[in-house]
Amino acid sequence: MKKKNLHEKKWCSVCQKEQWHFIKSGKCFSCIHKGWIPSEETKQNMSLGKKGHKTLKSTRQKIGEANKGKKNGMYKLGLHTKDYKNKCMDCGNYTLTPLAKRCKSCSERFNKLGDKNPMKERCGAKHFNWKGGSSFEPYSSDFNEALKEKIRNRDNRTCQLCGIKEEELNRKLDVHHIDYDKKNCNEENLISLCKSCHMKTNFKRKYYRKAFAKIKEYKD
Repeated sequence: MKKKNLHEKKWCSVCQKEQWHFIKSGKCFSCIHKGWIPSEETKQNMSLGKKGHKTLKSTRQKIGEANKGKKNGMYKLGLHTKDYKNKCMDCGNYTLTPLAKRCKSCSERFNKLGDKNPMKERCGAKHFNWKGGSSFEPYSSDFNEALKEKIRNRDNRTCQLCGIKEEELNRKLDVHHIDYDKKNCNEENLISLCKSCHMKTNFKRKYYRKAFAKIKEYKD
């Protein structure tokens, strides 16, 4: 009787990536644990298990070899080349990474400018998307968890813009005020949205008011 080769190359049945581990379910480690949220007790046990652990020199060398050259995720950015150049926009010195616009010293000095910081002119009422500070207004006491659950159940636990189900998100759907008035908690003024769609509604408010009105007409 032949023994199973535990190091035989296999493919994950979900993501189709190559795997070297023998797994009975046919899924890779990342797909099995997708959406898994560890408890606080598990986090503490994991932390204690790693406490005082030192990686062997041979293991560190293997990790280094595995991330060497084209295998490294930063290879495409050109960090491996000697002629790599990206100058600081303030002093002209080379930056630490190719994506940085300023060197370390200029970046620290820029953050300490305070009121003299040029980005100060784009904050608050000077920003193009300023709506009179409505985001700082408190919600009505009627806008509680019971009302939110009622709206989510009414909308079948589904985002009313993209159609994604709540169970696919591993989090509860947001409840959005259609007229952007936090104190108007009429059920007809509330709608269930996923986090991504809810963030989009902060822009182009006229467009989304019309879109939600059409959704309401279609339902009626």
